[in-house]
Amino acid sequence: MIAICFVSGLFLLEDFIAFAWIDRIDGLTQPLYALPEFYNTPLTCTVGGYLLLNVLVKLLGFLVIGGICMLVSVPVKNETISLSVTFAIGLLLILADVYWADSVFAFCNPVALLFFGGYFEDFQALRWGDTPVFTFLLPPVIIVCEWLLLSLTTVWLGTKRWRV
Repeated sequence: MIAICFVSGLFLLEDFIAFAWIDRIDGLTQPLYALPEFYNTPLTCTVGGYLLLNVLVKLLGFLVIGGICMLVSVPVKNETISLSVTFAIGLLLILADVYWADSVFAFCNPVALLFFGGYFEDFQALRWGDTPVFTFLLPPVIIVCEWLLLSLTTVWLGTKRWRV
């Protein structure tokens, strides 16, 4: 968990440097829609608030990826097999993000959260009955459910002491 938070901190630093390089951050208190890329954003936060939100979303994506690693490593005694399976799953998630980014699968892919900025640029909504739901709300909610499921499964496998 500490390593995951450290990597998320590195991404925060990268985001801050990218914003400073591209958009000349004169003040983190400016509204987000003042930036040309976010003219049509539904968010009503400041640039600093957006950076914090972006880091939290990336942290959530890293937590799910870390949960996948833990789920694979709990039942597998051999570290080489565990590392190989985790690498293969990670590669499949990256390929799914590249090739199926516009599909429904993108809403439940944790890799999509690592590059989540595009969801905030435009106003997009899905119809849930008669209620519009912002599309940027769906991936984090689905990913939190995935993280809870991964955590509960990992704890259950750990208590059963089931090993391959």
